[in-house]
Amino acid sequence: MKRLVILLPVFLLFVGCGSLEKVTYLNDVTGDEVYTLPSDYEITIQPADFLTIVVSAQNATESELTLSLNGPTMDLGMRGATIRSEIYNYNYPYGYDSDRRGYLVDKNGDINFPLLGRIHVQGMTRDSLITYLENRIRTEGYLSTPIVTAKTINLKIAVLGEVKLPGQFPISTERITVLDALGLAGDMTIYGNRSNVKVIRENNGVRTISELNLNSKDIFNSPYFYLRQNDVVYVEPNKRKAEQGSVSPLWSLGVSTGGLLVSLATLILVTVGGY
Repeated sequence: MKRLVILLPVFLLFVGCGSLEKVTYLNDVTGDEVYTLPSDYEITIQPADFLTIVVSAQNATESELTLSLNGPTMDLGMRGATIRSEIYNYNYPYGYDSDRRGYLVDKNGDINFPLLGRIHVQGMTRDSLITYLENRIRTEGYLSTPIVTAKTINLKIAVLGEVKLPGQFPISTERITVLDALGLAGDMTIYGNRSNVKVIRENNGVRTISELNLNSKDIFNSPYFYLRQNDVVYVEPNKRKAEQGSVSPLWSLGVSTGGLLVSLATLILVTVGGY
């Protein structure tokens, strides 16, 4: 009996070490390692994106001409405010503290731009849209030295499942990783399956689901490591949580109580019997 009592902590330590590997990230990183980030990673414009585009002129004498090239000014106000203009009435859930000129990308991937008309922007990056607009404004004779700034302002992702703060999160940067997303959601719970995190993505009407193993450094090579707007990250429960969910609460309570009673009986035998 005494031998059993001595070996019990060793067994628990061994089990704990095995479990630790399942709840930590990047277990196979052995030291200082260098990874080259993808240089071509850029978010592309998709339907339902809300763009702010402002046209200005480098030549001061043309500044008044920019008024006709800028869309309606929209007050984005506080969180939950409604954007009002002559063209759009779009419920925008994120707060900004200045007036913006906004364009909602329609289901066909188009925007209606002043003077230039309908433009198909779906699939463009922010930089390629800026280059396209500056070239057209210049070549069509509206401004000789146009300066265009553009930004997608309703970028968001969702994180669901076994995380501390599941929900939808607005993002202010075009470069966000799945690890960043988990950070926004307060990280995984102890029951999160780190070896099978799903990223759900819709692009051009096609939905794809990719599985990422966050225990492995191979995630850095996945095209889903960097997220895109409207991606959904789902953390599924691990085997332990799934097994707990498959039995009734009463059964779980009975098992826990039984284990506690066995432990107490063992402690009494060791103390009183001198084993």
